[in-house]
Amino acid sequence: MRAEIEETEPEREPLRFDVNFDGYPPETAELVTNIKNAAEKILYHWKTFPINLPPPIAIIQDAENPGRRKTINMRDLFIAPSFDELDAVAMDTKGQTRKLTVKQLRSVEEEGEFDVDSMNFPGQVHRWRLSQLLQKGTRKAHETMLNDMAFAVRFIVVTARNRIHSHFLSLSQALSAWVRGILQCLDVIIGIPSLCARDLDAKIREERCKFLVAEMVVRPTLEDDFDNLCQFIKHQIRKQKTEKYRIDQERPPPIPYSFQTPKGIEIDLRLFNRVKKLTDSEIERQANIVVMDEYLQRVYTAVLSHPDISNLGHGIGKLLVDHAQSIVLMHRAVENVQSKLRQSQNDLEEELKTRSAILSRIKTWLREKLRAAEEKFVVDHMWSAHEAALQLCRENHLEQNIYFLQRDLAFMQEREPILLQELSSVKIPTRVFHWQIQIWCPQNWIITKVQQGESEVVPTVINRNSAASFSRFDPSEPRYLVEKQATRTSSTRWPLWRWFNYCYRTFSWLCNLMFLFGIVIPWCSPVSLRALFCIDPFMPDFEMNDKGVLVPRKSSVTQTLCSRLTKLWRHISKSRTEFETRPDTGFIGKGFTRHLNRLWNYVLKGLCGTLMTVLVFPVVCIGVSCMSLVVAVFAPLWVPVVTFLFHLICVLVYDFDSPDTSRNPWFYVLEAVVWRFVILGFLQPIVALAIAFLVCPVITLIILMVAVIRRFCRYVWDALMFHAVIKKRGRVPASDSFVARRIAGPGLESKYYFQILPEQALAAFEAKLEMEELTAYRDEIERLIQRPQLDFSNFVGKVFHPFSAALIKEGAYKQLEKEAIDISNALREKVDRRKLSLQTGLNISVRSKIKLMPRELKLTIKQAAIMQEKFYPPHIFQRLAMSEADFWEGKGLSFRDWPGLAGLTLSEIFSQDFLTPLEDVDTRFRLHVQHMNLFRYAEMLRTAEYRDDLDVVSTVHTPKGNIQVHTPFLDISTFNPLSKKTSTTRNKSTDKKSRRPWKRRYTPYSAEKLWIPLPIPHPGLIAVIIHNRDSEHAIEMESEQCQAILRAIEEVTCTTGHEYVSIDLTPPDSQSLTSQMGAGGDGIVIGRSRSADLDTATVEDRSSDASLNVNLASSEDITLEADVDRVTYSHSSYSTTV
Repeated sequence: MRAEIEETEPEREPLRFDVNFDGYPPETAELVTNIKNAAEKILYHWKTFPINLPPPIAIIQDAENPGRRKTINMRDLFIAPSFDELDAVAMDTKGQTRKLTVKQLRSVEEEGEFDVDSMNFPGQVHRWRLSQLLQKGTRKAHETMLNDMAFAVRFIVVTARNRIHSHFLSLSQALSAWVRGILQCLDVIIGIPSLCARDLDAKIREERCKFLVAEMVVRPTLEDDFDNLCQFIKHQIRKQKTEKYRIDQERPPPIPYSFQTPKGIEIDLRLFNRVKKLTDSEIERQANIVVMDEYLQRVYTAVLSHPDISNLGHGIGKLLVDHAQSIVLMHRAVENVQSKLRQSQNDLEEELKTRSAILSRIKTWLREKLRAAEEKFVVDHMWSAHEAALQLCRENHLEQNIYFLQRDLAFMQEREPILLQELSSVKIPTRVFHWQIQIWCPQNWIITKVQQGESEVVPTVINRNSAASFSRFDPSEPRYLVEKQATRTSSTRWPLWRWFNYCYRTFSWLCNLMFLFGIVIPWCSPVSLRALFCIDPFMPDFEMNDKGVLVPRKSSVTQTLCSRLTKLWRHISKSRTEFETRPDTGFIGKGFTRHLNRLWNYVLKGLCGTLMTVLVFPVVCIGVSCMSLVVAVFAPLWVPVVTFLFHLICVLVYDFDSPDTSRNPWFYVLEAVVWRFVILGFLQPIVALAIAFLVCPVITLIILMVAVIRRFCRYVWDALMFHAVIKKRGRVPASDSFVARRIAGPGLESKYYFQILPEQALAAFEAKLEMEELTAYRDEIERLIQRPQLDFSNFVGKVFHPFSAALIKEGAYKQLEKEAIDISNALREKVDRRKLSLQTGLNISVRSKIKLMPRELKLTIKQAAIMQEKFYPPHIFQRLAMSEADFWEGKGLSFRDWPGLAGLTLSEIFSQDFLTPLEDVDTRFRLHVQHMNLFRYAEMLRTAEYRDDLDVVSTVHTPKGNIQVHTPFLDISTFNPLSKKTSTTRNKSTDKKSRRPWKRRYTPYSAEKLWIPLPIPHPGLIAVIIHNRDSEHAIEMESEQCQAILRAIEEVTCTTGHEYVSIDLTPPDSQSLTSQMGAGGDGIVIGRSRSADLDTATVEDRSSDASLNVNLASSEDITLEADVDRVTYSHSSYSTTV
C-alpha cells in the first residue's frame, strides 16, 4: 500500500460476537468460547473510514489572480459559436441597410442568387436565392430553354423513330404480327413444324467440362485404381439393369485424384475428396477461424501452417491456398474488365454531353448510345476476363489453374462456335403424340422376356385351362411383360402434322371403339350374348403368369343366365338350411316364422328373382348387344365426323394439340385474327404512323414555340425587374421571405466541423486522466472496504470447512455487509460528483464534429502520450488489480504503446473521427474558450519536440473523402471446389411480364464466358472420360444408371490416402455379411496401401477389433468349371479362385 493510503488508513475495531450459552453442554460452551475469543482477536470492522479523493490535476492559473490556481471548469472549455449574425451582416458601419454591390448585382442577373460575406466566420458566405417571380437568371433561363428543346426533340429522335422500328407499337411489330398471325392460322389448319434445340446450354457445359480434362492422363502409380473404378462403374451399370438396390450404400473402389497433362504438369484434385470433409464442416471449422481476422496472404499463411489441415494430407493446405487464390484472382480479373467498361461508359457520356448539348439531355437517347457502346465493348473484350485471369495466375505461379484456364479459353474460342452450330442443327419436335390401338386377338399380344438386363420378344402362348401362379421374385429368373396395345407416334417435326394427328386419331379411335362396341360389349361384358346363351361362367380376360403363358384372369369372371339362376337358388337353399339349423329360441317361434321364411325365400327371392332374370336379362343382353354391334358396324361413318368436330374444337375453342405448352391454348384462331391481324397488324401501323408523322411533329413544334416564347418572356421580365426593382431597391436581407431565401451559409450546411486548439484538447485529455485515476482509486478503495468481509469468509472457511459447515450471511456478517455498502455509497457519491465536474458537457453530435489540423493533431497525440507515460505508472498501474501486461492486452495494444493509448483516449473523449485531421477544403468553425487561461498547455506544446515519426503517423487516420473502405472478407466457399458453379454470363431466362412493356429490358455486363470457379468435373467423371478416350468399350456416360453411379461415388465415403482391401471375395457393390470373431482371435486382413507420393506397399491392421468381411457376389460374376471342382470369381482386378 502506498504512503498516501497509509496516511489515510482507516481505523480498525475488533468484531464482537454475542453468544447465548443457555442449554449448551459444558464441553460445547467451552469450545464455542475459545472460537469466539479467537475470532474477536482476528476479525474486525472499520470503526472510521475517511475518504480522501486524489488531488485534482486539471488545474490552471486564475485569470484575475495569477498567483492562485483553480480547477478547470470544463463547461467553459468549449463554447460553440453563434450562427445568428444575419442582422449584423445586413447592416453597414453606420447602422443602415447594406445595398447590393456591383458583384452581387451581376450574380443576381446571371444566377438569380448572390453571396454575402460572413462576419464571424472568415472565409464563409451566406448565399441568398431570389424568387423566380423576381429574377431567375440568364444562365438558369438558358438551361431551361435547352431542357425544353431536348424534350421537344425527344418526340422526333426517340418516340417517332421507335414507332417505325422498336419492340412496342411500331411498323416492324405490325409486320411481325402479320407473319405470326399467318403462321398461327396455318398451324391450326395444317400444322407447321415446331422444333427446338433442347438443353443446348447443358450440352455446351458438358462438352466444356470434357474439353478441360480431355488431354489429362492418370498418374502411373494410380493406374490400378483407375482400372478398378472403371470396372466398378461397368459392373454397377449391368447390375442396375437386373437388380433393385440403393447405389449410395455401395462401397466404391479407390478414386484416383492425381493426374498429369501432356507437358507433365501435376494436377492434384484431392480437394474433391469428400471423405475428409474438406469442403464442408471441417474446412469451415479450420479456415473460418482465420478468414475473418486476417485477409488473403495472412489467411493463406494461416491455412498453410495450421496443424489440423496439415494432418489431412501432404499438400492439402497448399491446394486450399492455390484454389482460393485462383478464385480471388478470377474475381479480380472480372472486376478489372468491369472497371474498364465503366470508365469507357463515363468517357463516352462526357463526350456525348460535350458534343450534343441538346440530345444528351434526352435520357432515352443517351441510354441507347451507352448500351450500344456497351455491346460493342462486350464483343471487343469477350476474352478479356480469361486473359486477365491468366496473366494474374502466371504472376502468382498457379500452374494447375493456368492449365485449366488455357483449356477453357481454347474451348470457348475454337470449339464452342462449332459445337453451337452442330448442336443447334440437332432439333427435336416440341411435342410427341402417342396413339394406342387395342390388339383385338390375345394371340397377337406382344410378350417380352427380360433377363440379365436383356429383353426379347417371345411367341405368345395361351393356356385357357390353367390358373395363374406367381412365385417370389428371383433376380436370376426371367421376367415377362405383356403389351395389349400397339402404340404409334406422331410429332410436330413435319408439315401437316395436324392432319397426321387427325388420321392417327381417327384410326385409333375407330379401332378402339369397334373393339369396344363390336367385341367387348356384345361378347365379353356381363350383358353380352355370350352371357345369355352360355351355360357356365366364363373369363374373357387373360393375364401373364411367371412362366410367360397367358392364363384366364380370375377377377374377370362373368356370370351367364344359367349361372345366375343357379347361384340364386343355391343362395335360397343355403338361407333355408341356415334357418332350420338355428335353435328355436326366438320371440314368436319357428312354427310361425317358418311360413314367413318360406314366403321370403321361395316367393320373393326365388319366384320374383327368377322372373326378373328370365324376362329382363335376355332383353337387356339382346338390346345392348345389338345396339353395340350397330354402332360398331357404322363406326367408319361417324368416327371421322367426331374426330373432325374434335379438331374443329381445337381450332376454335381450346387447342388440345398445342405444340407449345407455354402459349395460350384458348381461342387460338380468334387470337390470330383479332389480336394479330386486326389490332397488331392493322390498327398498330395506323397508330404508329399517325404518332410518328403527325402527333410527334405537332407536339415538337408546339413545345419549341412554347420554349422560345417562354425564353423571350423570361428575358423581358427579368430585365424589367432587374432595372426597375432590384438595381434600385435591392439590399441585403436579414431574414427569409417569399422574395429571397437563404440557401447556404454558416449553420445551414450539414457537413461541417468544429476546429479546436491543441491546448483545449490537452485540457480535456488531462481531465480524462483525472477521471481514470478516480475510477482506479474507487476500485482500490472498494477492495479495501470489502477486506473485513473477505477475512471473515476465509476464517469461517478454514475453521468450519472440515466439519461441512458453511457461512450464513446473518448476524455479524450481515452487519459487516451493511457497513461496506454504506461506505461504498459514500465513496461513489464523492467520485461521481468529481467526475461530473470534469465532463465537457458536449453532446454526441458536437463531439463527433470536433477535429484538429494535421500538424496540430500529431503534436497533440505526441504530447498526450508523454503525459500518459508520466501519469499512468504512479497513479493508475499501482492501483490496478491486474498486471501491466494484462492492461495493455485488454486495450488491444502492444506493450507500452503510449501513442496508441493516447489516440484511443482522445477518441473516447471526442469520437473516432477525431483522429482524422481536417483538410483545407472542409467547412469548419472554431470552438472558443471562455474565461480560462491555457498558458500551461501552450507551454507544453511549445517545449515539445515535433517529429513526424511512424508511431504518431500510424495513430492518425487518413481522410477518406468519398472513398468507402470495406471490411475485408473471404467467403468460405472460396476454398471449396465442389461449391455451386456460378456463371458470369447473362441470364437468358425470361422473368415475369413487365408492367411497362414499352421499356426495354437491360442486363448489365458481367464478364461474358468466364465461370468462377471453372467447371472442372469430379475425378470419378474424369476417369470415365479418359477410359472412353482410350478404350474401345466405352461407358455410356449419358445413361441414367451411369449418372446415378457417378453421383453416388461423389458422396459415398472412400479412402484416398491409404486403401485397405480385406479378403472380400466379392466386388464392393454388394451387401456384406460380417462375421465377428472372438476377442482372442486373430483378424485376417490383407491390406494394400497406396500413397500419393510414395510407391511403397505396407500391411496394416484396420482396427483393434478383428473382423472378417464376406460380401455376396452377383450370379454373373461366378463361373463354374465342369472339368474341375473349382469356382472362379471375376470382377475388375479382384479375381479369386476357390
